[in-house]
Amino acid sequence: MEECECNKDRVLRRKLKFAKIPETFRESTINGFNINAYEQLESKEIAALAKKAATNYVKHFEKMQEKGKGLYFYSYTKGSGKTKLISSIANALIKQYSVDLIFITGEDLLNEIKGTFGKDSRQSTSEMIKIFRVIKVLVIDDFGIEAGENGANDWVERTFTSILNDRLEAKLVTIFSSNIKIDDLDQYYKSGRLSSRVKEMAPEIPMPEESVRVRKADYENTKLEELLYE
Repeated sequence: MEECECNKDRVLRRKLKFAKIPETFRESTINGFNINAYEQLESKEIAALAKKAATNYVKHFEKMQEKGKGLYFYSYTKGSGKTKLISSIANALIKQYSVDLIFITGEDLLNEIKGTFGKDSRQSTSEMIKIFRVIKVLVIDDFGIEAGENGANDWVERTFTSILNDRLEAKLVTIFSSNIKIDDLDQYYKSGRLSSRVKEMAPEIPMPEESVRVRKADYENTKLEELLYE
């Protein structure tokens, strides 16, 4: 018997709610990723390639999932559109393939685990870590920031290495955004074990070195000032 549309909609809403994609980007689509939001020609060209990679990744997701391959979007510039693009991919994977997915920043992932350390926690640390180890698709935003300027401490490095190693061996999809190139992760995760795992898990996709967030904020503030001083 074919599943009724109302039940499909309920399942979709549940999966989207569970994923915790940022509110700002819950309606974002890859098709709606605006290359013309960038000012520089080079930025537009890089953004177009990143958008194409995202589109084709979703199109060929079943093959990617079979191989356990995700994507690693990076640029050194904050506000370059990385979060919006990986959110758009996450939305598409849930809606088109009904995957179980979690969207979380690297820092929040660690905080979720630390939240189990207290005696009043309703969930054990091992149970929380297992969630990130076994979820079908894990989207980690701002990966690497949690290491801090002086590099990750032993606990942070062990935790991430353990989670990503299990996901690598199980061929589970992990999608990243970061301000750090994969090879440069060794500057913050000193053992070198993390970067090699990430490299196996996801091809590296550059994003523009231009902040669309700053341009958007400047535009909105200019319009607001016109209203305030009219």
